[in-house]
Amino acid sequence: MKILIFSLLSFLTTPIFAQRTFEKDGINIETRKERVIDKNANDFDYEYEVLTIKNNTNTSKTVVFHKAAFYNETCWTCENDEYKVSFTLKPNEIIKGKVTDRDKGLTVFIKDYSGRIKEELSDFQLLKFEVK
Repeated sequence: MKILIFSLLSFLTTPIFAQRTFEKDGINIETRKERVIDKNANDFDYEYEVLTIKNNTNTSKTVVFHKAAFYNETCWTCENDEYKVSFTLKPNEIIKGKVTDRDKGLTVFIKDYSGRIKEELSDFQLLKFEVK
């Protein structure tokens, strides 16, 4: 039991206040910074922007956008369709990203505090932000 508790405590995420807000046609997208520290993984210490999408309408909406992540003022994701994101939300539905579930496209890497990755996020934009 003590090992389980220690393992759970060694992987910490620290959410920080909302960073950016994007709004269009009743859809609100906010980002928040979240830092992930795992002392069991050679001092794994990364920070991400995590997206939350909210449908503020009484109808289903499809949201489409391209995540444009700039590192050292250069967009690393602008020409790559892998960063195109699409979700259909029910009325008043909220979808929250998690750093532990990056496959859904709701996270953006900011910084490696352990120093292994030197690039740091300098800007983040939503390109081709559409609501259908």
